[in-house]
Amino acid sequence: MGQNSSSKEQLRIIRSKAEDAIKNGDYIKIEQGTEHSPDASLHELQVFQVELEMQIEELKRSQQELMAVKKSYAELYDFAPAGYITLNHNGLILNANLTFADMLSMERDSLINRYIFAHIPFEYSDIFTLHMRQLFNTSSKQVCELQMQKKDGTLFEVHVESTIVPEESRIPEKSQFSEKSGIPEASKTREASRNREASRSIEESRSTEESASTVQYRCIIIDISAQKAIEREKEQLQAELHRTKKMETVRNLTGGIAHDFNNILFIVVGNAELALDDIPESNPMHACIQEIKKAAFRAANIVKQLLKFSQKNPPKLKRIAVNPPAREAVRSIQAILPDTVEVVANIATDDIFILAEELHIQQVIINLCTNAYEAIERKRERGVVTVSVDTVSLSEDSEPVSSSILVLGNYVKITVMDTGSGIKPDIIDRIFEPYFTTKDFGSGAGIGLSVVHGIVKSFGGTVVVKSEPGQGSRFTLFFPELTEKVPVKMQKNEKIPEGTERILFVDDDIAIVTVLGMMLKRLGYTVESCLNPLEALVIFQKAPDKFDLVITDMSMPILDGLKFSEKIKEIRPDIPVIIATGHGPADKKTSERFGVDGYVMKPLTLSDIATVIRDVLK
Repeated sequence: MGQNSSSKEQLRIIRSKAEDAIKNGDYIKIEQGTEHSPDASLHELQVFQVELEMQIEELKRSQQELMAVKKSYAELYDFAPAGYITLNHNGLILNANLTFADMLSMERDSLINRYIFAHIPFEYSDIFTLHMRQLFNTSSKQVCELQMQKKDGTLFEVHVESTIVPEESRIPEKSQFSEKSGIPEASKTREASRNREASRSIEESRSTEESASTVQYRCIIIDISAQKAIEREKEQLQAELHRTKKMETVRNLTGGIAHDFNNILFIVVGNAELALDDIPESNPMHACIQEIKKAAFRAANIVKQLLKFSQKNPPKLKRIAVNPPAREAVRSIQAILPDTVEVVANIATDDIFILAEELHIQQVIINLCTNAYEAIERKRERGVVTVSVDTVSLSEDSEPVSSSILVLGNYVKITVMDTGSGIKPDIIDRIFEPYFTTKDFGSGAGIGLSVVHGIVKSFGGTVVVKSEPGQGSRFTLFFPELTEKVPVKMQKNEKIPEGTERILFVDDDIAIVTVLGMMLKRLGYTVESCLNPLEALVIFQKAPDKFDLVITDMSMPILDGLKFSEKIKEIRPDIPVIIATGHGPADKKTSERFGVDGYVMKPLTLSDIATVIRDVLK
């Protein structure tokens, strides 16, 4: 009724405008005359003509406005930042905007009447099917995330929001929609089967109140690949930060353990040295004590390895013989592996040299052997781990060792081979990635092989892996061999330097105070020892010129070695200070700031402490 009144009012306004136009002379005026005269009829016809012309102009203007609105809508729809599609009940695309076509790198015309499942990877089709089923059952907006596939097969991640299209807005479907899928002939059967399964799965849950063949869905599809990449990067950074904090905790713990353990070893080594000095070589006990000393230094090397692991500094490469650290690594691994695993060593007798670090070579072999043991354990059988060290010369006639490029020449080859479960072909390219692991959660960090790879690369080497599932694995490390001869320096039996200076020695461990005090006295020095650094400061403050040198422990509960050194220097700036440490010296800048003149690493020998003292007192 309201619309009728509005139309009549518009017609009245147009008629009024037409009469005004005739009165104003815009048209030839025909006198109105009497009601039934010819002039009256002509006048009425003239008014109708003017009305019609005005209505035509109004219609043209309305059409232009409608076209402008339609164009704006089309642009908003086609160039929206999200993809828009309309699907029928079988997942057939009835309409799509240009943004969605661009997402798939396709023309829009080739998308229409094509099944949406042709662009959803098989493993994600169930997610989309469930998404549409829930939409139909609830009639409320549904959201999901999945992957879609471009024309060239590239996968990208999308966020999907779907609603049911109101009945009055639905697109009329043609019969050819069910015949024209837009899917290549070779894959029609497979895709049709997928579409039928998906459609059946959706229709199973539909109510009988609405015809399944008329329902349509409107989907908004947003490409979230970049957002997901940022989220993954953020997660990786957070995980890396967590690992860094964890490693920092491990470093602090390792430093504390190393200090305590080296203190114990120093007591063993110091007393062994004093005993060796008192017992003649002809006495059978001399050899026994010598073995005690050797064992203590082997333990000290293990502590050094722990400290190397906890430090961030790059390795200092030097010419080393590979054989000794390889034998030491084999001995270590034999001691910790169970009897079900046999460790076989085939290590060259003559020393062969590379540019590396002994402790890192040990770590590489131990990591590979540990990895081999775990592979054997997964197989649940007895197994063998073989460690070989030899040389190989690569020439143009040599059999290729891997796809990696190795410069022709002489190499030292370290091989660790096992009879374990082997490595699956689909993951063999990822085994050196940091934190990649096939173990159950909590069973390992996945850093063993990445550490091996990093160390080998830092030494200029290459790792080659060969493995078959169920047949075991073989890791071969190639290092450039140092073949040039280096003259061997004959070691002279130089006398250990002695002195007569006065030394103030501070350590909170009474056993260390006792043994080092005896060692210093045996070297000729006058020693005053203290267990408490605060008491030592009082003694030094009373008579600073009484002493020629101060030796202090690094880690003490009341006052650490650096702060003790600083306070000593405040009393007498020219007094030399040596710090004995169990976990490595401070950096040069820190040492200068606290006034430290020298360091000696525990466990130390009589020769070590004697040499450092003379160097500092120069």
